[in-house]
Amino acid sequence: MKMLLGYSLCLLIALSCLSGLVESGTLHLDSCSVNVHTHELRKYYSTIRSNAIDGDNEIGVKLLDKKLIKSLQNGQTCCFLRLVMRFYVERVFSNYASSQPQQQRCSSALANAFVSIRRDIHKCVSLLFDTLHNLVN
Repeated sequence: MKMLLGYSLCLLIALSCLSGLVESGTLHLDSCSVNVHTHELRKYYSTIRSNAIDGDNEIGVKLLDKKLIKSLQNGQTCCFLRLVMRFYVERVFSNYASSQPQQQRCSSALANAFVSIRRDIHKCVSLLFDTLHNLVN
């Protein structure tokens, strides 16, 4: 489980930045808005956090910093967040294993929530591109 959810610090930063952008359960990213239940995400994360950190050999690795996320230019937030969530779904959650069924369920719930958020962001961005494309033509 090397570095598996040692990326958990990165996840915590992403979740805390999400909650800064969330208003009444709606995440506002550039021109897109998606529904996000940050309370549930934090609950699932807190359930797996200690196990993830205990199993991490590379706790000093830091992928994200709040300053980095806050310094994103307009129009970059959607893509950046989609890439971070893709990384977690494809690389982190898919390799996470716990002997505790509750932690495994929470990990799956987080992964599913990330997939859902990514899908909603993708739909929104696609609609924006379609609208822009129609305006140009």
